[in-house]
Amino acid sequence: MREIGFRVWLEESQSMQYSDRLSSFFKDYEDTKKPIMQYIGLKDKNDQEIYEGDIIGFQYYTGHSYRVAGGIVRYGEYLAGTNDYGNIWGVGFFVEQVGKNLSHEWNMRDTEIFHGAVAGNIYENPELLDA
Repeated sequence: MREIGFRVWLEESQSMQYSDRLSSFFKDYEDTKKPIMQYIGLKDKNDQEIYEGDIIGFQYYTGHSYRVAGGIVRYGEYLAGTNDYGNIWGVGFFVEQVGKNLSHEWNMRDTEIFHGAVAGNIYENPELLDA
């Protein structure tokens, strides 16, 4: 059975609240604008659960060498690849690369992600986005 989990950032207490029941979050935060983040069902190389909004760092192979990359775990539509007919779009969890003049997205099932590590999240560690 697939594990499920959710979390919400509580600005007033500067903390995350975790639950394995979505109904409790909807009941408690239904009238707020607080984003509910889902556990994506994967763990990083340190066995830490990965959630939407996490900042993850990893290495990927360019065909010639390894490079370091990082980004924010998101859910939605992403560019999965291209072929002779054009772009191939996917829907699901992905890592959106952040930084100056960068534009790349990685499917969360890419093998490079499994060798990565959660460095923090966009709420508790926004300074990581400037690195």
